[in-house]
Formats: sequence, C-alpha cells, structure tokens
Amino acid sequence: KIVEDYKNPNNTNLKIDDYKKLQKFKIVNAYYDKSSSGIGDFLRGTCYLHKILSENQVPFEINFTKHAIGSFIQSKSSCKIKDIFDTERHNKGSAEFYFSNMLENLSNILNHLPKLNRWSIKKPSITLFSNYSNFVFLSEQDKLNFEVSEETKQFVKSNIVFKNKVERHYNDLVESGLKNYVVAHFRLGDLSILKDNNIPTQNLSDNINTKEFKVDYDQCLDQVVKIIIDSKKTVVLLSDCNSLKQYIENNIPKRYAKKLKLIHLDSFHTSSNPGFLENIVPNDKFKKDKMFYVALDLKICTQAKHIYTHSVYPWGSGFTFWISKVYDIPLTCEKINE
Repeated sequence: KIVEDYKNPNNTNLKIDDYKKLQKFKIVNAYYDKSSSGIGDFLRGTCYLHKILSENQVPFEINFTKHAIGSFIQSKSSCKIKDIFDTERHNKGSAEFYFSNMLENLSNILNHLPKLNRWSIKKPSITLFSNYSNFVFLSEQDKLNFEVSEETKQFVKSNIVFKNKVERHYNDLVESGLKNYVVAHFRLGDLSILKDNNIPTQNLSDNINTKEFKVDYDQCLDQVVKIIIDSKKTVVLLSDCNSLKQYIENNIPKRYAKKLKLIHLDSFHTSSNPGFLENIVPNDKFKKDKMFYVALDLKICTQAKHIYTHSVYPWGSGFTFWISKVYDIPLTCEKINE
C-alpha cells in the first residue's frame, strides 16, 4: 500500500512495471497556471522524474507553455491544458497523505498506459504535472548533502532558457555594475504574499502554508548586514514579501547601503492556487506581469556566487534550493525564528 510507503521512507520510490512499454511514449512534466505548486516544487519533481526515466531510456520533456512564466522561459515542446493530469490535485485530501497520494497517482498514470495507435508516426505523449520526489523523506542533513546528477543538471539547465526580455534586463543590471554578487533571500510565507497584494484572506485552511508568521523585520535587516560584512560582496535582496524588501532598503545603515541591491518590488507566488488556497490571482495580466519578475529572480539566482536563504518554513525554500543544486551555487539556509 502507498500509505504504508509514506510512513516508510525506504519504500517511497516510483515503481514502473514495464519500462520497455513506457519507452514507446514521451513523458512531459508540464507546469501550468492552476498547479498548486511553486516553481521550486516543479523543479524537484522534474529532477526526480528525469533521473528515473533517463536511466531507463524513457523520453522525457518539461513544458512551461501553459503557465504565465512561459512568456519568459522558452519550452522546446507544446502541450494542451486538457491533456495535463495533475498528480498533486487529483483526489487531493489532507496534508498527511499529500505525497502518498501524489505517488499513487504518478504510479497509476505511468503503469496504466493507453493503447497505442500502430499507424502513428510520432511517439504519443503522456502529459502530467508532478512535484513528487522521495527527497522529501530524507533527513535534514541528507537533504543538505543531496546531489543532482550531472545529466539531470544539464537537462534542467537546457530547459530553463530565458527569453530576450529577461536576458536584456539582466544584462542591463550587469552593465550598471551588478557583478560578483550574492543573494539574500527571505521566504516569509504565502499569507504575507496575500497581504502584500491586498488579497482577501478569509476562510483559510488550517495549514502551515497559510499560517501567519510574526517576523521581526529588524532581525531580517541584521541578517542582510551580516551577509554584506561576511561576504564582502554586493548583496541582491530577494523575497516573496515586497514589504520586507522595502523596509530593509529604507532602514539599512548608510555605510552598507551601497552594497545592497533591490531590483524590484513585484514578487508574487508562481501558483494561482498555492498549497490549499484557491484562485488568489485577480486576473491573467496581473499574473503575467508578476511572472516576469519571478523569471528575473531565477536568472539572478543562477548567476549568484552564493545564496543565503532565510525561511519561516522548516523546509526552507524550494525556489532557491533546487536552483543551487542544479547550478552548483553554494547555499546557506536558516530558519527564521518567530
């Protein structure tokens, strides 16, 4: 039983019955707007699937075309919304069985394959969304020591190709002096994102993703000053909380201000339905505008000398963690204490 696997981290790997049969299909992990996961979660699932499928010669692709961030990150293929089977949202129940449910859905779709059309020239696609990885069951130390294979790193990097608008904006920053920098990243939680953007917060579920964390902005400011002193480099300030970024810029001591770089105040969650929330995006234009800045933050992280993440969540931040692993960027992650 998958539920038993969930409780036993030694038995949480995806089990495929017939890889030879699966090789006749192309598997596409598609990130789309109604997904409940952030882009870091998507990269976690992508790394997991790529390792398993590539080792068994199963064609695998990822796709951003059905998500607003696809306007700023290129995809090598196309897909249709109606074809995406979301392993995370299908039969979604309590947080306790979140990953076991996803593993069961993933197993079902990859083991119960449709009949092949023998007249078809192209490999038929199985399009899904999955952020599943047994990485989530590792100990904290094993997570920190976790390595992504070189093949998977190259695969992910070859599929995160920023479009011209992002590259031009980043190059303008470099030409204006943004070189040899580190990133200070603060993850203050989904509720802070809603409050920043004046999105109603009533009827919230009892879940860590929607918990209100009481963060001391001055402690975050102290952390930024410490990073400036210790790294002796320019610090680019990133956060899911625009209010915090503004506070730090306004209150940093003058002697350190020149070493702080605040790029924008337009951060937002990549998901329209993060965690157990629903439809937090006012309109499509709002989301597309925000996703440019998410893509720019990603680009900035891929070129950093070091990433320092401070998070209210015990798992840190998937956004910076998976970028650090794929792009071989040193990562320091600390929990923000209330």
